[in-house]
Amino acid sequence: MNLVKRIAIVADDARKNDLIEWSFHHREVLKRHQLIAAAYTADVLEGTVNTAVHKLEAGNAGGFQQLADLISGGKVDAIIFLLQSRNSESFGNEMKSLLHVAEEMEIIIATNMSTAEVVISSSLLDSKGWDNIPSYEEREAV
Repeated sequence: MNLVKRIAIVADDARKNDLIEWSFHHREVLKRHQLIAAAYTADVLEGTVNTAVHKLEAGNAGGFQQLADLISGGKVDAIIFLLQSRNSESFGNEMKSLLHVAEEMEIIIATNMSTAEVVISSSLLDSKGWDNIPSYEEREAV
C-alpha cells in the first residue's frame, strides 16, 4: 500500500491561471505526492509546489500517450483534469482516449475544479484506505 500517491495533472492553456492558484493553495498536500504532468503544466507545478514533477512530452507531442501508458501500467493513482470544457476543441480524441484508459483502470478521475478540490482534500489521499477501494467487480461479487 502506497501512501505516496501518483497524481497526474492535465491542464488546458486557458486554465493555467487556475492551475497556478489551485496548486499554490494545495502545495503542502501536493508536495507529499509524486506529480506527473506534461511540458508547461509540469513547469508550472514545479514552480508553485516547489517539488520535482515527472515531466512528460507536451500532450499533442506524445504526452497523452505517455500518460495513457503510465495509467495502463498501474503507475498513476489519480488524474486531475483542469479543462476549459469537455466540449471544447481542446478535448479531442487523444483526451477522450486518455479518459477512457483512466476509467478502464478505475483510477480516481477529477474532471472539474470542484471534483479536484474533493480529491485533493480527501482524507483517503494520505491513508492506506485509497488502495482498498473495491473495484466494481469486487463490489458486485459481495
